Amino acid sequence: SGKDSKKNDYGSGADKISIPPTLLFTALGVVEDVSRAVTLDFKADGDLIYVLGDTRDECGASEYYNLLGATGNRVPEVDTKVSKRTFEALHKAMTLGFVASCHDISDGGLGVALAECAIAGDLGARVELGSVPGAESVERNDLLLFSESQGRFVVTVNPSLAGRFELLFAGLPCSKAGVVTAHPILQLLDKGSAAEICSLSVEQMRKAWKKPIDW
Repeated sequence: SGKDSKKNDYGSGADKISIPPTLLFTALGVVEDVSRAVTLDFKADGDLIYVLGDTRDECGASEYYNLLGATGNRVPEVDTKVSKRTFEALHKAMTLGFVASCHDISDGGLGVALAECAIAGDLGARVELGSVPGAESVERNDLLLFSESQGRFVVTVNPSLAGRFELLFAGLPCSKAGVVTAHPILQLLDKGSAAEICSLSVEQMRKAWKKPIDW
């Protein structure tokens, strides 16, 4: 279908932009009821933020390490059994209408996923890194924020539905890590002391997100 490209170049005058050779797999699914489709944007002040899937010290070949000029040895490993059960539980939660928003955690890790959700919804969030699944085995805040461990999601849930949502994930890596706020600030708290380590406005994050293409 033309999605495996060995040459990805863009030229404008003397400028040339190239990305590495790319092989892209596309998966499609049928949404029986389009009203149940879930988008990434934070929806409402007071919605609870859950992180699904374990975060591990797996920054090897990540966007974060690339930014630092490093490669790293610990690349993400996929736990297919746990991931499959997590995906099935998430699908059921969406089908039942328990999920207000959902975003995968991929390039850039949890930090980027939270920023994208806040930017899309023009809402803020207060997130405790110590409450992220797997936090106890990750030594530093930056690794928790930018690890690209697989099979993870940021999900928001109305507080009235939290109990029923949590029942679907019994025995799976799922924890309440924060809350959506009306004030458009992403506030991150230290995994150990719960002291604030970062506070960024949605406008700051939006400018950074748009900068690569804002010529």
